Amino acid sequence: MKAAINLDLKAGTAEEAQRVVEDTCRRLQGAGLINDYHFEIETPEGPVTEKCVLSAGKVVA
Repeated sequence: MKAAINLDLKAGTAEEAQRVVEDTCRRLQGAGLINDYHFEIETPEGPVTEKCVLSAGKVVA
């Protein structure tokens, strides 16, 4: 089963938003409730996903 969730995060930075979503997904995965996950966070500088490495609010890898 697939589910799509839209959240309005009250995060101050892209790094914080990524950390919150990543931590939540890892907890769900650790509890055996999900197998895999993908997320995309909309930022003024562009999208941030679980694969992005951030530094000072910018995607570096």
